[in-house]
Amino acid sequence: PSTDSQEEHNYFTTKPFFYQWFNDQFERKWNNSTGHLETEPFVPLPPDRPVNVAPAHLASNQPTASLTLTWNGGPWAHLYDVYFGTTPQPPLFAENLELGASESATAHKRLVVTGLNPGTTYYWRVVGKTMAMMTNAGPIHTFTTAGTAPPPPPSAGLGAGDILVYASRAVRQGNWTVMSDASAAGGLRLVNPDQAQARVDPARANPADYAELTFTAEAGVPYRLWIRAKAHNNHWSNDSVHVQFSGTVTTSGAPTYRIGTTSSTVYSLEPCSGCGVAGWGWEDNGWGLNVTGPPILFETGGPQTMRIQPREDGISIDQVLMSPERFLNQSPGALKNDTTIYPESDGSGGAEPPPPPPPPLPPSTEGEIVLHAGTGVITGSDWFVVADGSAAGGLAMHNPDAGRPKVNAAAAAPNSFFEITFEAEAGIPYRLWIRSRALNNHWGNDSVHVQFSGSVTASGAAVYRIGTASSADYNLEECSGCGLAGWGWEDNGWGRGVLGPPIVFAESGPQTVRIQTREDGIFIDQIVLSPALYLQTSPGALKNDTTVLTPTSGSGG
Repeated sequence: PSTDSQEEHNYFTTKPFFYQWFNDQFERKWNNSTGHLETEPFVPLPPDRPVNVAPAHLASNQPTASLTLTWNGGPWAHLYDVYFGTTPQPPLFAENLELGASESATAHKRLVVTGLNPGTTYYWRVVGKTMAMMTNAGPIHTFTTAGTAPPPPPSAGLGAGDILVYASRAVRQGNWTVMSDASAAGGLRLVNPDQAQARVDPARANPADYAELTFTAEAGVPYRLWIRAKAHNNHWSNDSVHVQFSGTVTTSGAPTYRIGTTSSTVYSLEPCSGCGVAGWGWEDNGWGLNVTGPPILFETGGPQTMRIQPREDGISIDQVLMSPERFLNQSPGALKNDTTIYPESDGSGGAEPPPPPPPPLPPSTEGEIVLHAGTGVITGSDWFVVADGSAAGGLAMHNPDAGRPKVNAAAAAPNSFFEITFEAEAGIPYRLWIRSRALNNHWGNDSVHVQFSGSVTASGAAVYRIGTASSADYNLEECSGCGLAGWGWEDNGWGRGVLGPPIVFAESGPQTVRIQTREDGIFIDQIVLSPALYLQTSPGALKNDTTVLTPTSGSGG
């Protein structure tokens, strides 16, 4: 029994680490400078950083009705905050979503967002949380929705007698054009593209390039001229214009700054050498920091014309203001990175002018299908939506010219294409029309393959189907040597005055049209399937067309 015996297990060693360990523990216990605080409080660790999966960073043409944000939260996060909005630092959108951990690389978490604005850039970020509320923030990603962004509403008010005109309404000659811009007044800006031309001084009496705006002014009233502009690449050499008028005079009544002369008031967005430019900015016709220019006076009251001609190309303009009082001695907005939008007022006291051109024609008759190509959904990297003031809705679908050879047969599984959905009726012959233009008006940039999800021949056999090599060939140039010029309407026939075979659908309801490359370098803005109105006649001209049709669903509703 244990009371009668004793067993000892002794271990005698001279190994130094044995002694060192016991010595360290003795010192820790009896000579610890912190007393009894031998350990630190437990601090839980944060989760892994969330990984954004979809939509891809910088993705474009994303749907507006419903879109799914997808991410992987890692094995430790159980709660999620989602930040989402249209600013680079998006606000909190959803908090403490209890979605659980991502136990594998494919166990993604999702949040559906709906009702997005078209043509708008959105930003999103996910913050993962453990149940101990330790956090880890993921990256901020951005995507842009399909379509055209609505123009910003006016953000400020005018004073008594102020004249404010949108530059996009100008009558243009030469190089001046209008481009879509969600940050501009009315969603459009007047542009003189940068062609690296030399500065023009003085103004020209008979310029080839100019833009003219009309308004109504009072006689003998000193107006301060303000223009909101931005310079291409924020470069000082892209920021100035000559401004002339039909009836301006000096304070003594002598004609000055008159159209048809070399006299002008010079506008420069950069107020002084080295001041710099950044985005939109308001400036008057003075030169020097905080120096105002001479006022603008008119000899007689009534309608006036303002002419803007190039001094340096590369400038964009969206608002022109003539103020007799409120902004006579103060700027209507910021000199740099301005966001101020004013309502239009042409000085006549009447109704505001109509929306910018081109105005849509009256709606098509029942059953007509009119699609704006700029709303198409793109797959792959060959097609792009580009801003074009002459296109329907200000947007065109473009396949850039890469010098590739003609693709004679459609691909059953092409790498890149765009698609649009619509409603059609079964058994009805539709005439296919497309409005397009060829880069440099060159015949090698003018054709595409067109396919559909449910098209059939007159006898009911499948034809021109997506997923096959069958297609309706479209050529803008209607015959060899016929030539091209700007926008033009053409059908799927080949030959002068020759109509192509009609498009018939096997079933009524939703249909999809797919456009894929035949020759690169083409721009497309409108696609029409007409059962009646344009069955035998074109919707517009073959060359230099300006016809813009109102888009329809094709359902007749």
